[in-house]
Amino acid sequence: MIFMIKTNQIYNLDCFDFLNKIDDNSINLAVIDPPYNMSKADWDTFKSHQAFLDFTYKWIDALLPKLKQDGSLYIFNTPFNSAFIMQYLVSKGMFFQNWITWDKRDGLGASKRKYSNGQETILFFT
Repeated sequence: MIFMIKTNQIYNLDCFDFLNKIDDNSINLAVIDPPYNMSKADWDTFKSHQAFLDFTYKWIDALLPKLKQDGSLYIFNTPFNSAFIMQYLVSKGMFFQNWITWDKRDGLGASKRKYSNGQETILFFT
């Protein structure tokens, strides 16, 4: 059975199950807002930073073959995590285009031991 992605359709699937259904070299644009390992929900909680990176690299490895040769990729994450993701994508032969900083300040944060992070990073690769 051939899996056809429908326009304006939401798929509630495990990301690996979904990616396994997609043909290689078939995606023009992927916009990914994955877990950030901030422990704000069960799906965003990992045993360690390395466990988070292992998961992240696994879905990246599943996604990259799906992109067309001239495809683009945007990944949202924290600045800290994005530094690791950026290096991994470069090691996989992706071309870094931009490190986009989304200013999300909405007043003073609740942190008492470090500066609040009023931004989110979006990595743009081709």
